[in-house]
Amino acid sequence: MIISKQHPGKACAPVSLRKHLLAIALILSVSAGCSTSFTYNQLDWLIPWYVEDYVSLDSDQKDLLRTRVDSLLDWHRNEELAAYITLLDRIEEDSRSTLGTAMVRNWINTAWKAAERIETTVLPAALDLGERISDAQMDEFIASLWLRQRELEEEYLQRNDDEYRRDVYRRLEKNLSRFIGRLDSDQKMRLQRAANEIQRYDRVWLRGRESWLNRLEPLLRQRQPGWQQAVLMTHETRRDYRQAIYYSYREYNLDIISMAIADVINDLDDRQQRRLAREINQLRNELRSLMRPRSEGV
Repeated sequence: MIISKQHPGKACAPVSLRKHLLAIALILSVSAGCSTSFTYNQLDWLIPWYVEDYVSLDSDQKDLLRTRVDSLLDWHRNEELAAYITLLDRIEEDSRSTLGTAMVRNWINTAWKAAERIETTVLPAALDLGERISDAQMDEFIASLWLRQRELEEEYLQRNDDEYRRDVYRRLEKNLSRFIGRLDSDQKMRLQRAANEIQRYDRVWLRGRESWLNRLEPLLRQRQPGWQQAVLMTHETRRDYRQAIYYSYREYNLDIISMAIADVINDLDDRQQRRLAREINQLRNELRSLMRPRSEGV
Protein backbone atom coordinates (compact mmCIF):
# COMPACT_ATOMS: atom_id res chain seq x y z
CA MET A 1 0.00 0.00 0.00
CA ILE A 2 1.33 3.45 -0.89
CA ILE A 3 1.24 6.20 1.67
CA SER A 4 2.36 9.77 1.29
CA LYS A 5 5.32 10.96 3.36
CA GLN A 6 4.18 14.54 3.02
CA HIS A 7 5.08 16.53 6.09
CA PRO A 8 6.13 20.06 6.97
CA GLY A 9 9.81 19.34 6.43
CA LYS A 10 12.69 21.20 7.98
CA ALA A 11 10.79 24.46 7.83
CA CYS A 12 7.90 22.83 9.59
CA ALA A 13 6.29 26.04 10.77
CA PRO A 14 4.38 27.09 7.69
CA VAL A 15 3.18 23.50 7.27
CA SER A 16 0.72 24.42 4.62
CA LEU A 17 3.11 26.85 3.01
CA ARG A 18 5.72 24.18 2.57
CA LYS A 19 3.15 21.68 1.38
CA HIS A 20 1.87 24.17 -1.18
CA LEU A 21 5.33 25.26 -2.26
CA LEU A 22 6.39 21.66 -2.49
CA ALA A 23 3.40 21.04 -4.68
CA ILE A 24 4.83 23.77 -6.89
CA ALA A 25 8.26 22.23 -6.45
CA LEU A 26 6.95 18.88 -7.66
CA ILE A 27 5.48 20.71 -10.60
CA LEU A 28 8.47 22.90 -11.27
CA SER A 29 11.51 21.67 -9.43
CA VAL A 30 14.94 20.41 -10.16
CA SER A 31 16.32 18.06 -7.53
CA ALA A 32 19.99 17.81 -6.60
CA GLY A 33 21.26 18.97 -9.95
CA CYS A 34 19.04 16.66 -12.00
CA SER A 35 16.66 18.07 -14.56
CA THR A 36 12.92 17.92 -14.01
CA SER A 37 12.66 15.62 -17.03
CA PHE A 38 15.24 13.22 -15.64
CA THR A 39 13.64 13.09 -12.20
CA TYR A 40 10.12 12.71 -13.56
CA ASN A 41 11.09 9.89 -15.90
CA GLN A 42 12.66 7.92 -13.05
CA LEU A 43 9.44 7.82 -11.03
CA ASP A 44 8.45 4.41 -12.35
CA TRP A 45 11.35 2.92 -10.38
CA LEU A 46 11.78 5.59 -7.72
CA ILE A 47 8.25 5.18 -6.38
CA PRO A 48 8.48 1.40 -5.79
CA TRP A 49 11.81 1.97 -4.07
CA TYR A 50 10.19 4.70 -1.96
CA VAL A 51 7.24 2.49 -1.01
CA GLU A 52 9.59 -0.23 0.22
CA ASP A 53 10.73 2.17 2.94
CA TYR A 54 7.39 1.24 4.50
CA VAL A 55 6.72 -2.35 3.49
CA SER A 56 8.70 -5.13 1.82
CA LEU A 57 7.04 -6.36 -1.36
CA ASP A 58 7.44 -9.66 -3.18
CA SER A 59 8.16 -9.79 -6.91
CA ASP A 60 4.49 -10.06 -7.95
CA GLN A 61 3.55 -7.11 -5.77
CA LYS A 62 6.42 -5.07 -7.20
CA ASP A 63 5.23 -5.86 -10.72
CA LEU A 64 1.70 -4.80 -9.80
CA LEU A 65 2.99 -1.59 -8.26
CA ARG A 66 5.03 -0.74 -11.35
CA THR A 67 1.98 -1.36 -13.54
CA ARG A 68 -0.07 0.99 -11.37
CA VAL A 69 2.70 3.59 -11.40
CA ASP A 70 2.97 3.43 -15.20
CA SER A 71 -0.77 3.99 -15.49
CA LEU A 72 -0.68 6.91 -13.05
CA LEU A 73 2.24 8.52 -14.87
CA ASP A 74 0.41 8.23 -18.16
CA TRP A 75 -2.60 9.94 -16.57
CA HIS A 76 -0.37 12.63 -15.17
CA ARG A 77 1.29 13.33 -18.51
CA ASN A 78 -1.99 13.41 -20.38
CA GLU A 79 -4.15 15.27 -17.86
CA GLU A 80 -1.98 17.36 -15.54
CA LEU A 81 1.18 18.70 -17.18
CA ALA A 82 -0.65 21.20 -19.37
CA ALA A 83 -2.12 22.76 -16.22
CA TYR A 84 1.38 23.17 -14.79
CA ILE A 85 2.46 25.02 -17.92
CA THR A 86 -0.55 27.27 -17.53
CA LEU A 87 0.52 27.98 -13.96
CA LEU A 88 4.03 28.85 -15.13
CA ASP A 89 2.57 31.20 -17.72
CA ARG A 90 0.53 32.91 -15.03
CA ILE A 91 3.54 33.26 -12.71
CA GLU A 92 5.55 34.76 -15.55
CA GLU A 93 2.79 37.19 -16.50
CA ASP A 94 2.04 38.23 -12.90
CA SER A 95 5.73 38.78 -12.19
CA ARG A 96 5.93 41.41 -14.92
CA SER A 97 3.74 43.75 -12.90
CA THR A 98 3.52 44.70 -9.23
CA LEU A 99 2.66 41.55 -7.32
CA GLY A 100 0.16 41.48 -4.49
CA THR A 101 -0.30 38.86 -1.79
CA ALA A 102 -3.48 37.59 -3.45
CA MET A 103 -1.59 36.77 -6.65
CA VAL A 104 0.94 34.63 -4.83
CA ARG A 105 -1.83 32.93 -2.86
CA ASN A 106 -3.54 32.16 -6.15
CA TRP A 107 -0.39 30.41 -7.39
CA ILE A 108 -0.24 28.39 -4.20
CA ASN A 109 -3.93 27.51 -4.29
CA THR A 110 -3.62 26.33 -7.88
CA ALA A 111 -0.68 24.10 -7.00
CA TRP A 112 -2.55 22.81 -3.95
CA LYS A 113 -5.50 21.76 -6.09
CA ALA A 114 -3.10 19.96 -8.42
CA ALA A 115 -1.62 18.09 -5.46
CA GLU A 116 -5.11 17.14 -4.29
CA ARG A 117 -5.95 15.75 -7.72
CA ILE A 118 -2.85 13.56 -7.50
CA GLU A 119 -3.87 12.32 -4.04
CA THR A 120 -7.39 11.54 -5.24
CA THR A 121 -6.06 9.55 -8.19
CA VAL A 122 -3.27 7.73 -6.38
CA LEU A 123 -5.13 6.61 -3.26
CA PRO A 124 -7.45 4.04 -4.93
CA ALA A 125 -4.43 2.41 -6.60
CA ALA A 126 -2.68 2.30 -3.22
CA LEU A 127 -5.71 0.66 -1.65
CA ASP A 128 -5.81 -1.92 -4.43
CA LEU A 129 -2.26 -2.89 -3.58
CA GLY A 130 -3.19 -2.90 0.11
CA GLU A 131 -5.78 -5.58 -0.65
CA ARG A 132 -3.03 -7.86 -1.92
CA ILE A 133 -0.50 -7.75 0.89
CA SER A 134 -0.36 -10.23 3.75
CA ASP A 135 -1.22 -9.58 7.38
CA ALA A 136 2.49 -9.67 8.22
CA GLN A 137 3.20 -7.07 5.53
CA MET A 138 0.36 -4.90 6.83
CA ASP A 139 1.80 -5.14 10.34
CA GLU A 140 5.15 -4.02 8.93
CA PHE A 141 3.50 -1.14 7.12
CA ILE A 142 1.63 0.06 10.21
CA ALA A 143 4.77 -0.20 12.32
CA SER A 144 6.60 1.91 9.72
CA LEU A 145 3.90 4.58 9.89
CA TRP A 146 4.24 4.83 13.67
CA LEU A 147 8.02 4.81 13.48
CA ARG A 148 7.84 7.73 11.07
CA GLN A 149 5.52 9.56 13.46
CA ARG A 150 8.01 9.21 16.30
CA GLU A 151 10.89 10.28 14.06
CA LEU A 152 9.00 13.43 13.08
CA GLU A 153 8.22 14.22 16.71
CA GLU A 154 11.86 13.79 17.67
CA GLU A 155 13.08 15.83 14.71
CA TYR A 156 10.69 18.76 15.01
CA LEU A 157 9.70 19.13 18.64
CA GLN A 158 13.22 19.23 20.01
CA ARG A 159 13.79 22.59 18.31
CA ASN A 160 13.43 25.78 20.30
CA ASP A 161 11.62 28.74 18.75
CA ASP A 162 14.80 30.34 17.44
CA GLU A 163 15.86 27.11 15.73
CA TYR A 164 12.39 26.72 14.32
CA ARG A 165 12.34 30.18 12.74
CA ARG A 166 15.88 29.74 11.48
CA ASP A 167 14.73 26.57 9.68
CA VAL A 168 11.80 28.45 8.19
CA TYR A 169 14.04 31.23 6.92
CA ARG A 170 16.53 28.81 5.38
CA ARG A 171 13.79 26.95 3.53
CA LEU A 172 12.29 30.15 2.17
CA GLU A 173 15.66 31.49 1.10
CA LYS A 174 16.54 28.21 -0.59
CA ASN A 175 13.23 28.00 -2.46
CA LEU A 176 13.43 31.55 -3.77
CA SER A 177 17.13 31.56 -4.64
CA ARG A 178 16.52 28.44 -6.72
CA PHE A 179 14.51 30.60 -9.12
CA ILE A 180 16.00 34.08 -8.80
CA GLY A 181 19.61 33.47 -7.76
CA ARG A 182 21.40 35.06 -4.84
CA LEU A 183 19.23 37.33 -2.68
CA ASP A 184 20.46 40.73 -1.57
CA SER A 185 20.51 41.84 2.06
CA ASP A 186 17.14 43.64 1.90
CA GLN A 187 15.45 40.59 0.36
CA LYS A 188 16.96 38.32 3.00
CA MET A 189 15.81 40.70 5.71
CA ARG A 190 12.26 40.57 4.31
CA LEU A 191 12.24 36.78 4.52
CA GLN A 192 13.67 36.91 8.03
CA ARG A 193 10.88 39.23 9.16
CA ALA A 194 8.34 36.80 7.72
CA ALA A 195 9.98 33.87 9.50
CA ASN A 196 9.86 35.83 12.76
CA GLU A 197 6.16 36.62 12.34
CA ILE A 198 4.77 33.19 11.57
CA GLN A 199 2.93 31.13 14.17
CA ARG A 200 4.57 27.87 15.14
CA TYR A 201 2.27 24.88 14.79
CA ASP A 202 4.37 21.80 14.25
CA ARG A 203 3.00 20.34 17.51
CA VAL A 204 -0.57 20.88 16.32
CA TRP A 205 0.23 19.24 12.99
CA LEU A 206 1.85 16.23 14.65
CA ARG A 207 -1.09 15.82 17.02
CA GLY A 208 -3.46 15.77 14.05
CA ARG A 209 -1.26 13.28 12.24
CA GLU A 210 -1.27 10.98 15.27
CA SER A 211 -5.07 11.19 15.46
CA TRP A 212 -5.25 10.28 11.79
CA LEU A 213 -3.01 7.23 12.34
CA ASN A 214 -5.20 6.12 15.23
CA ARG A 215 -8.22 6.21 12.90
CA LEU A 216 -6.38 4.52 10.08
CA GLU A 217 -4.72 1.65 11.96
CA PRO A 218 -7.79 -0.47 12.78
CA LEU A 219 -9.12 -0.09 9.23
CA LEU A 220 -5.85 -1.36 7.78
CA ARG A 221 -5.25 -4.05 10.35
CA GLN A 222 -8.73 -5.57 10.22
CA ARG A 223 -9.50 -5.02 6.52
CA GLN A 224 -13.17 -5.79 6.96
CA PRO A 225 -15.46 -5.70 3.90
CA GLY A 226 -15.63 -2.12 2.64
CA TRP A 227 -12.38 -1.11 4.34
CA GLN A 228 -11.06 0.67 1.24
CA GLN A 229 -14.09 2.96 1.14
CA ALA A 230 -13.69 3.60 4.87
CA VAL A 231 -10.07 4.65 4.32
CA LEU A 232 -11.16 6.96 1.51
CA MET A 233 -13.77 8.51 3.80
CA THR A 234 -11.16 8.94 6.55
CA HIS A 235 -8.95 10.73 4.05
CA GLU A 236 -11.78 12.96 2.81
CA THR A 237 -12.78 13.92 6.35
CA ARG A 238 -9.25 14.57 7.57
CA ARG A 239 -10.35 18.01 8.76
CA ASP A 240 -12.12 16.16 11.60
CA TYR A 241 -8.86 15.19 13.28
CA ARG A 242 -7.19 18.56 12.88
CA GLN A 243 -7.92 21.28 15.38
CA ALA A 244 -9.41 24.55 14.21
CA ILE A 245 -6.24 26.31 15.37
CA TYR A 246 -4.33 24.36 12.70
CA TYR A 247 -6.27 26.05 9.92
CA SER A 248 -6.12 29.42 11.66
CA TYR A 249 -2.33 29.24 11.87
CA ARG A 250 -2.07 27.91 8.34
CA GLU A 251 -4.02 30.75 6.78
CA TYR A 252 -2.19 33.35 8.85
CA ASN A 253 1.20 31.94 7.93
CA LEU A 254 0.34 31.68 4.26
CA ASP A 255 -0.64 35.34 4.21
CA ILE A 256 2.63 36.34 5.89
CA ILE A 257 4.75 34.23 3.55
CA SER A 258 2.82 35.16 0.41
CA MET A 259 3.30 38.83 1.21
CA ALA A 260 7.04 38.30 1.72
CA ILE A 261 7.39 36.41 -1.56
CA ALA A 262 5.51 39.17 -3.38
CA ASP A 263 7.74 41.80 -1.79
CA VAL A 264 10.91 39.96 -2.82
CA ILE A 265 9.76 39.44 -6.40
CA ASN A 266 8.70 43.08 -6.66
CA ASP A 267 12.25 44.01 -5.63
CA LEU A 268 14.13 41.89 -8.18
CA ASP A 269 17.07 43.51 -9.90
CA ASP A 270 17.77 43.00 -13.59
CA ARG A 271 19.98 39.97 -12.96
CA GLN A 272 17.33 38.28 -10.84
CA GLN A 273 14.58 39.06 -13.33
CA ARG A 274 16.59 37.47 -16.10
CA ARG A 275 17.25 34.44 -13.91
CA LEU A 276 13.55 34.04 -13.10
CA ALA A 277 12.57 34.34 -16.77
CA ARG A 278 15.23 31.81 -17.75
CA GLU A 279 14.19 29.30 -15.07
CA ILE A 280 10.51 29.57 -15.96
CA ASN A 281 11.25 29.12 -19.66
CA GLN A 282 13.47 26.10 -18.99
CA LEU A 283 10.87 24.45 -16.79
CA ARG A 284 8.13 25.14 -19.31
CA ASN A 285 10.18 23.52 -22.07
CA GLU A 286 10.90 20.50 -19.90
CA LEU A 287 7.23 20.09 -19.08
CA ARG A 288 6.36 20.27 -22.76
CA SER A 289 8.93 17.57 -23.50
CA LEU A 290 7.42 15.40 -20.78
CA MET A 291 4.02 15.63 -22.45
CA ARG A 292 5.33 13.65 -25.40
CA PRO A 293 4.68 9.90 -25.37
CA ARG A 294 7.30 8.14 -23.29
CA SER A 295 8.51 6.15 -26.27
CA GLU A 296 9.72 9.37 -27.85
CA GLY A 297 12.05 10.07 -24.95
CA VAL A 298 12.89 13.48 -23.59
